[in-house]
Amino acid sequence: KGVSGSLQRQQIHIDSFRLGNIEIADSDLMGLDLSHLEEELDHPFKGLIGYDLLQDYELLIDYEKEELLLFKDGQTDYHQEIQPQSELSFSYQLHIPVLEVEIDGVKYDLGLDTGAEQNLLSQAGFERLPDESFDVLEHTELRGADKNVTDVQRFIIHESEFSGHTFEAMSFVSADISHLTAGYGLKIEGLVGYPFLSQQLCSIAFADSKIYFWD
Repeated sequence: KGVSGSLQRQQIHIDSFRLGNIEIADSDLMGLDLSHLEEELDHPFKGLIGYDLLQDYELLIDYEKEELLLFKDGQTDYHQEIQPQSELSFSYQLHIPVLEVEIDGVKYDLGLDTGAEQNLLSQAGFERLPDESFDVLEHTELRGADKNVTDVQRFIIHESEFSGHTFEAMSFVSADISHLTAGYGLKIEGLVGYPFLSQQLCSIAFADSKIYFWD
């Protein structure tokens, strides 16, 4: 299942895979046709890296430098000599980190998706938003790993609070994701991605279930 609908997959076997100094040998992966995303992004790529590879690491995302840093405790100056500015905790539903979010007194559980171009709120979640908490903008298109394209409403949420961390004027779109939540048995009302992660230099410690924010 993808954010816009179902998709077809196959199983492929690889002898080895290397990302930096991380290597996987003799493994089965999920095969998907992602050519539609290559065309949309106007950039060729060969696949997506997910939780099964990242789960033992802390992932630091630096959008300004266009760099990713994967490390374990004690491997870098982070947490040793450089202390985070703040942190927030998350829980898991299957492999998805889930954040508690409050918007003008209304609470939501939103999944974290590092590959999501847009923050997403379910249609039911959007209908629970207080009228004064957001401004509606234009319609746009929602695309995922599936090949379906969905016309969605984009809006700006004035203020959203993630475990005491306040984010202002963050963009969301709304869409029906019941097929996604039912297909995987999830109890979330949306996803946060690039608009959330790009607000500040941050890292995701998958093993510790924490997001750290850095100066």
